[in-house]
Amino acid sequence: VRFLLALIMFPLLASLYETVNNGWLDFRCYPETNDVLTQECHSRYSAEIISLIDPYFLVIITTGTLLVFWGAMGHYSSKHLQKIKKTIYSKKEHLCREFWGRFLLHICFEAVVIAILLVFFCYNQKMYLKENTYNCTLTNASAEIVMCRDIRHRDKANLNIAIIGVMALILLSCIWTICSAICKKEEFIKDLVDLTTGNEEGREKLQINGQLLK
Repeated sequence: VRFLLALIMFPLLASLYETVNNGWLDFRCYPETNDVLTQECHSRYSAEIISLIDPYFLVIITTGTLLVFWGAMGHYSSKHLQKIKKTIYSKKEHLCREFWGRFLLHICFEAVVIAILLVFFCYNQKMYLKENTYNCTLTNASAEIVMCRDIRHRDKANLNIAIIGVMALILLSCIWTICSAICKKEEFIKDLVDLTTGNEEGREKLQINGQLLK
């Protein structure tokens, strides 16, 4: 479930990429100004609604972090499970407990990182973009004031909500997985030992527990 939620970040990235590259084209000023002045007003407007970092780059950081965590855990799992299978039975339980600990550590790191990025996003980005006009004072000799409006402000606000929703779901699923892993620790370790010794009953139990943990 967490992996599927992480994949949802990619269509969000695509939507944000379009917003970043065409943002000023959806910005209208009255009376009409040339492209240079419109971009200048749009830059000021963007600076007011985004305090530190653009949502596009923040989602890139989130997606990249998740991919690194999943890649590292996948690589470790593949190597460590092969090691457990080749170990004599008396030492399997110790290695299985080590695997459980690394698995739990992976989930905890993921939860902490997502929580930090989620708080940073909420602090950095205005959730509700103003529908009323934005007054832009042009830096020219006449100090002309034009009124501008972002015609896609609702779409951007909805996109912000979608990003928060996905990140919150990933965080909640991490917390649920941590709780499940702690509550079912001994059962998980026992089934993992059975699995790595070729016990089909253990294989079936571990698959069922894995689905529950997800």
